[in-house]
Amino acid sequence: MCFPCAKSSASTSSNTDNIPPLFLQAVSAQQQSQPPTSQHNTDSILAVSNPSHTTPILSQQQIAPDAGLPPPTVTNASTSVHPMTTRQRTSSLKPISRLNLLHNSSVSKTSADPSNFTEVNKHPEWRKAMASEFFALQQQGTWSLVPPPSNASVLGCRWTYRTKFHADGSVAHHKARLVGQGNHQEYGLDYTETFSPVAKLPTIRILLAVALHHEWPVQQLDVANAFLHGTLQETVYMTQPKGFADSTNPNYVCHLHKAIYGLKQAPRQWYNTLTSHLVSIGFHHSTSDPSLLTLRQDTSQVYLLVYVDDILITGDNSKLINKIINQLNQRFQMK
Repeated sequence: MCFPCAKSSASTSSNTDNIPPLFLQAVSAQQQSQPPTSQHNTDSILAVSNPSHTTPILSQQQIAPDAGLPPPTVTNASTSVHPMTTRQRTSSLKPISRLNLLHNSSVSKTSADPSNFTEVNKHPEWRKAMASEFFALQQQGTWSLVPPPSNASVLGCRWTYRTKFHADGSVAHHKARLVGQGNHQEYGLDYTETFSPVAKLPTIRILLAVALHHEWPVQQLDVANAFLHGTLQETVYMTQPKGFADSTNPNYVCHLHKAIYGLKQAPRQWYNTLTSHLVSIGFHHSTSDPSLLTLRQDTSQVYLLVYVDDILITGDNSKLINKIINQLNQRFQMK
């Protein structure tokens, strides 16, 4: 009778016989049979060839300290020195501020902005902020009061509040904004298109790189109440803002003529209004990025980049740039 595993076991035994005796002997036997100098070299070879055997060798040397062998050098990966210069090596770590008792706005920054009109109406600074926002809406001619329509939906509105801070943490001013409830708008009735281009990040980088290369001045402009400049194409009705309802016609609603914050089409209408004015004074849209507009006048060139209500303007003619800024300031309120 022939066993199928007879040959494999024989081959296994023959392979075992060919293994060097150095790998088959125990660590204690190797220490007794080899002199101290050769044993230290053998331990180093084993530690390099098989890192997993490093721990048993160390434990065996700790059990038999009378072997007279010098302890092997142990390298810890966590304490290895690397050539990278870090903030810890240069001692430039930021100090951890756990209890900053000297900061003058630690309480005001942690407190949340108010959200209830009844609570806000008790504070004069918030009433002043709401009055300033309502006055800006009236200046823009944002709406006109009409009787409530019988066959059209009326959007609601609400006040939002936010405290603005200086760089040192002190309170700069209190900002109140009237926001329409655009989540109740219906497509095809209250709005159609909503897409509004914004500047791409590569375009911003390229514009700043070109201005830096040619040493051109770069100015940043911010439009105050930008969305209020957009003209609405659709018929939109909104309730009167709380706290500022007309006492003679309290049941009337606001027929919006200009876009207001919160409407779905407000960013698009602002972009169309701004770019239409820029095209009227000689600017042209870039073919690669519609938010980049260029103006070439004689040998001068001016580049203007739009990101919602923030504008970057640069060029090789400072007088022409200042002239364009004055024209924009006459049409829009700029900062």
